[in-house]
Amino acid sequence: LDEYKFNERIQFTDQLENISIYRIGTQTHGITVDNNGSIWVVSATGAVFKYSKKRKGWRAEVIVETDETRLAKSMGVVSEDTVWLSFNDGSIDIYQDESEPIRTVTPNISNECENFTQFLKLKNGNILCGCKTGLLAQVKFDDIAKVNPQSFEIISKAAKSPLMKLVESNDQLVWGISINEG
Repeated sequence: LDEYKFNERIQFTDQLENISIYRIGTQTHGITVDNNGSIWVVSATGAVFKYSKKRKGWRAEVIVETDETRLAKSMGVVSEDTVWLSFNDGSIDIYQDESEPIRTVTPNISNECENFTQFLKLKNGNILCGCKTGLLAQVKFDDIAKVNPQSFEIISKAAKSPLMKLVESNDQLVWGISINEG
């Protein structure tokens, strides 16, 4: 695999049975694909990059600069065009296909969660948040633009360590993994 710096064009680096492999030249905390096909990356330095496919390769855009007081920690695609970014100060930025957040909210449960490690939109439309402390929270809202600190509710102490990944099976069961507990 080849390695690419942020400001270089990303190209196919290897072909394995019709699967193209890319490598981004930075240590990351997370990567996700939005519904437009753009790749969002949270770097270990707390910066967030968005890679968008263009006619002649990929275009990179800095969404969040590295800031020692507010570091991006995780992200998730929670609706057709909405990406949520979690920060070490407990706040969440909500993006809707823009390079600026449409809303920033600090949930009323930020102290109990420390920070959010995972976001999952369920098939029924609800959003779950995994927490660094192992808590599982639910977000209740009618309109994404109206999410507020009271929209968040802790629903379970799911693990003793950070919830790192949440998925929903076809039969609508939520599965989670945490550090040291599986």
